[in-house]
Amino acid sequence: MSDRPAALPGNLPQSSAQSTVRRALALAAEDPDIHFQYACLLAHQGMNAQALPHFQWVAQARPDDPGVQHLLGLALQRLGRNGEALVPLRRAFALAPANPRVLQALAESAQPAWQPDTPLPDDPRHFWTLSYGLRTYGNLFTPR
Repeated sequence: MSDRPAALPGNLPQSSAQSTVRRALALAAEDPDIHFQYACLLAHQGMNAQALPHFQWVAQARPDDPGVQHLLGLALQRLGRNGEALVPLRRAFALAPANPRVLQALAESAQPAWQPDTPLPDDPRHFWTLSYGLRTYGNLFTPR
C-alpha cells in the first residue's frame, strides 16, 4: 500500500465515494484494502476520529506496510494524541527511512503541546530577554 488511496471509481463526489466504499465494506468486511480506502476517505474529509479504527484495523492486518503506519500516526496526530502517534510513526520510519513525509510527521509528533508560562524576572541584567519580547520561559523554547 502507498500513502495515497487508490483511485475510487470515476470522479465521484465525496458523498457518493463514501457510500460506495461503505457498500464495499459491507460486502467484504475482512478486506484490508477497503478499510484502508474508507479510512483515507474519512481522513481526507477531516473525520479522523471515525477513520482511526479503520487505520488501526489495517495496521494490525498489515503491520509491515509503512504507508498504513504513517497514516495511522497522522490520524493520531490530528486527534492531538502525539504520544500515541510516535509508535506507528517510528514503525513507518523503520520500514521506510527515506520517506520525507514520515520524517516530517515524526518530527512534528515530538513537539511538546505545553510550554511553561512563568514570567521571566524583570532584571535589567537580562537585556537579551525582555528587550526582545521574550516575556515568559516558554518564549525561550522554539520548534527547531
